[in-house]
Amino acid sequence: MAKAKSKRIQIKGVHGKVCNLFFPPCTTKEDARIFKTVARRLVQSCLGNLPFLPQDIAYVQGHGEALKKKLRHLGVSLDQPSENAGAFVLCGYLSRFTAAKSGETERKLIATARRLERFLGPDRDIREVTKTDAHHFKKWLIEKENLAEFSTARRTLGYASQIMEAALEDGLITKNPFKAKDMPKAVLPDQRRWHYIDQAQTAKLWNILQSDEDRTRFVLLRYLGLRAPSELDALTWRDVDWARLQITIRSKKNEHHKNQAFRVCPISHPDVLPVLKREYEQRQADDSPIVPRISGAALRRRALRWLGRAGLQVWPQLFVNFRRSAITDACNVLPSHVVAAYFGHSEAISMANYRMQTASHAEAFASAPSMLKGA
Repeated sequence: MAKAKSKRIQIKGVHGKVCNLFFPPCTTKEDARIFKTVARRLVQSCLGNLPFLPQDIAYVQGHGEALKKKLRHLGVSLDQPSENAGAFVLCGYLSRFTAAKSGETERKLIATARRLERFLGPDRDIREVTKTDAHHFKKWLIEKENLAEFSTARRTLGYASQIMEAALEDGLITKNPFKAKDMPKAVLPDQRRWHYIDQAQTAKLWNILQSDEDRTRFVLLRYLGLRAPSELDALTWRDVDWARLQITIRSKKNEHHKNQAFRVCPISHPDVLPVLKREYEQRQADDSPIVPRISGAALRRRALRWLGRAGLQVWPQLFVNFRRSAITDACNVLPSHVVAAYFGHSEAISMANYRMQTASHAEAFASAPSMLKGA
């Protein structure tokens, strides 16, 4: 009768070499899996000079000297001191991660960090966060935080994955629990919230505007599709090139992307140029803002007054739909790559998030000449 073979487990040690560790033939797959998980965490801790988890220490102590000897082959000794006892505490890591963050995207990362802390608990060891925790976090975002399942919740999961990826690069964890194929993070736009501001609505809004300041804001939103209020607030008259009839728009949203911190857009649109010229003649200085800076909340209140005076119902995603309408109109007369350059996004983003079907498209389709002769 053939003698049963020992079971071999291969693990990379602290020294960077893969070690062959042999276990009795009776070792189950589950026992082997648990050992590999614990051993990898211990190796990772040694590499980062970080403390061992109490449960890992208990596991090793409970399995006797034979297991300690195998770990020593990996370069792991439970007697080694640790100088960074709080490194794995979730709230501590999140605080370190968010300390250097600023701007719009970074603000969302910080908000996600706070949600992780509320859900997992501030004292949770970051190495203990599992894929199951990630799935429960997703459910919590939808049911308790009331985030939209296919948009905001997915975006938040993407930010959580980005945070955990940073922890992985910092050597605190060995696997990103949010990087799972069955946890989609791509946002699916809800087209029920899309609204095209047609010619009649545009005219109604224009006719109720009572100041040059509001008229300037309106044409920049409706025809140039500026992001509000960040791109509006950044504009000065020095950004206008009257010789070429174009304006440089600075994007705080995209400043962390290479070559996307600003874009150049024409101002030759017949509904834009006269308004800007009139305001330019009344400017105080060349470096003065084109429109006074305003908070997002104050700008929203102002836009809601526009709708109320025009007798229009408030549509969702108030300023995004100004931008969508501008992009949709531009796509009717310009190639898609030019529209993407003018409005500061990729063609794929434009197709997925901005371009809308309008009544004029249906009318154009209905008036298309027949190709069927004698049918």
